[in-house]
Amino acid sequence: MAGMLSLSSLEHAVAGSAGTALATLLLFPLERVKTLLQIDPSGSEGLLDVFRRVLRHEGVRGLYQGCKPMLQTVGSSNFLYFYLFQGLKEPLAIAFGRDEGVVGSYETLVASALAGSVNMVITEPFWRACIVAQARVENACSAGQHKPSAQAGVFSTVAQMWIAEGPRAMWRGLGTSLWLVANPVIQFFAYDWLKALRHTNIDISLLGAFFIGALAKAIATVLTFP
Repeated sequence: MAGMLSLSSLEHAVAGSAGTALATLLLFPLERVKTLLQIDPSGSEGLLDVFRRVLRHEGVRGLYQGCKPMLQTVGSSNFLYFYLFQGLKEPLAIAFGRDEGVVGSYETLVASALAGSVNMVITEPFWRACIVAQARVENACSAGQHKPSAQAGVFSTVAQMWIAEGPRAMWRGLGTSLWLVANPVIQFFAYDWLKALRHTNIDISLLGAFFIGALAKAIATVLTFP
């Protein structure tokens, strides 16, 4: 039986963390350009205009300014989330009276909610420090400083904020963050539900998992966007 201390939980944690980190690395240039578009007071530039401006003034490395704290944060957060999620599913299913090895959608929903809540409580300082670290990078870039030294890591930023603001400040905004736990809860519930609709015992292919995952994420985003 899979549990909190099982090899299965560790494997899912490593795979989930690595996959999320890879996706973040591949899509981060779009994230940075989106941020620059959002903070542009004139609104006169388009997506390609911002891409060209960043490449012209900062080079390819400029598209990854602020990526380091984001990678550290999503990697740590998703490792913990997937570890808890995988470790809680089967024990919850047994507690709800299901046969060993059988996990239903409701157990998945509860496990996702619990894993997301515990994960957010533990990693909230990382997310707050990530925002602060990225803001410092943007300020340095605005001042014409594009050197790698401007990219502080999230862990060193947590330590600096802990000393400067005290431990209670690290969990400021936790209530709002806990509400956002609904997004991954809906996503993984929808993912398992969509998989169950296939009516086949054949293992899902990589392409099938990709499309089901994308659809599940779209459903969660639409429902939680407000």
